Amino acid sequence: MPDKVVDASILGAIIFEEPRADEADALVRGFDLQAPTLMAYELVHIAQKKCLQYPVQRGGPLKRL
Repeated sequence: MPDKVVDASILGAIIFEEPRADEADALVRGFDLQAPTLMAYELVHIAQKKCLQYPVQRGGPLKRL
């Protein structure tokens, strides 16, 4: 399989089941994904923003990580 560098916004869409998650999944399916060293921090930042933006679901994004 060919390699593909993945962006945090693509992984975030998939992990947090955003409306365009299927489209994001199609972009990376069938590739060996490579990610920058800071990917974990970027995903935590996305989860933190979602917790602040949607306080009712505060624990939801963190559980997905």
